[in-house]
Amino acid sequence: AGIRVIDKDMTFISMSNTTAWWSRNSNDAATGTCFQLSGDFVKSVGSLVLGQGLSIRCIQDKVDQVVTTNSTVSAGSATPAVKADEFVGVDYSLRMLKVKNKYGYVDQSGNMIIQPLYEEADFFSDGLAAVSIGNKYGFIDMKGNMIIAATYFHASGFTRGFARVMEKNKRVFTHGLIDKTGQPVIPIIYDEIGYEGFHDGSIAISLNGKWGFVDKKNTILVPFIYEKAQGFTEGLAAVKLDGKWGYIDKAGKVVIPLKYDQAYPFDKGVATVNINSVDSHIDKNGKVVTGSN
Repeated sequence: AGIRVIDKDMTFISMSNTTAWWSRNSNDAATGTCFQLSGDFVKSVGSLVLGQGLSIRCIQDKVDQVVTTNSTVSAGSATPAVKADEFVGVDYSLRMLKVKNKYGYVDQSGNMIIQPLYEEADFFSDGLAAVSIGNKYGFIDMKGNMIIAATYFHASGFTRGFARVMEKNKRVFTHGLIDKTGQPVIPIIYDEIGYEGFHDGSIAISLNGKWGFVDKKNTILVPFIYEKAQGFTEGLAAVKLDGKWGYIDKAGKVVIPLKYDQAYPFDKGVATVNINSVDSHIDKNGKVVTGSN
């Protein structure tokens, strides 16, 4: 489910495992092409700034809510008129500039603000940017001060106050979350962390190949028993077991049977599910809802 935005002048590009809006420079999509934003952070119509860690995918039909924007969005001029309640978003007042294979940051007038010192760099979000120096990732502020030491194998930008970090031990990769002081919120011991981040006070994570849920104190809310899991939205989470998807509540109780080939998060009381390549929409009782396309 989610919010879809229809505008022939908008497209997206991928940046360091994240996505962002960019002004369209080609005619590869006509009016009616849709961009789906994951999550429930879109609140009103206006210019959009998409933050790090939030995914977009192009789709052509099956819409829960359509929002039509009237303005072309570019990285330099977009204003965050549409944002989440907690989400600070990406700050485009400083842009990355690559000089002799090193990244620095310039302001909108092209003045060098942070010298090109970094092998890799990301956009600023929540006032910090992930950068790589000496093949390790840390975080700098908008003055170039190293706020969180460069000790991680990889790091992504902050979203809602948390950043994903990764460690590598020989050939084993582990993931966790840190806060803006660099303190671990979710220990860096997990196989994967759900891309949705924290929703309804919990996050989907994977340990030893199985998925479950923890809260912001790393307390296990739902045991690690599932093949795959999506974050909670509107009190329910889609989970996969024995090749089939269904929905559980926050207590871990199955409330909609695991019988679907694919299932998506609830949005305004309705979720999209798929059986035998056929999509349908269900309510929170698992009943098919008609006329919801």
